[in-house]
Amino acid sequence: MLLSLGLLLFFTWAYFYVVPWGIFVPASIKIPVMSPAFFPQTVIIFIVALSLILAIQSIIAMKVTGRKGEATGETVETGKTDQSVTRAMKITKITASVILLILYYEAVIFFGMLPASIVFLVLFSLLYGERRFKITVPLAILLPALIYMFFTVIAKIPLPKGIFFE
Repeated sequence: MLLSLGLLLFFTWAYFYVVPWGIFVPASIKIPVMSPAFFPQTVIIFIVALSLILAIQSIIAMKVTGRKGEATGETVETGKTDQSVTRAMKITKITASVILLILYYEAVIFFGMLPASIVFLVLFSLLYGERRFKITVPLAILLPALIYMFFTVIAKIPLPKGIFFE
């Protein structure tokens, strides 16, 4: 519940203050879709909508179970050691995700968007427990390739090729 409210507040603030302050929109742009602020605002709207859904789900779960702890999936019989282990695992995954994102950023600089995205999609899948390589590997190749082709061929927006491939 707190996460959803925090996300809701942060992204509402970002929509009304950060985007208008940080993204210059030339007066000559008459079509909103062509505005440089359009994509960030669209993403923010989706995140706010998902935060609202998350908040509603938390409220419903708390009403159904009657307890805050049970709304997060914890059981009454669970001891403090089980809860602390679960919490430690979540913190470890979040920390690993942040480290992977930093490494992904660096990999894009050196290897380019396409190879880095393929490798890191597989790594993120492994981190979050997906072990079906017959699904993971084709998705990790096809999804970045299709996105890369969309931006470079259709939208004519160049994506980073990396220091090693320029």
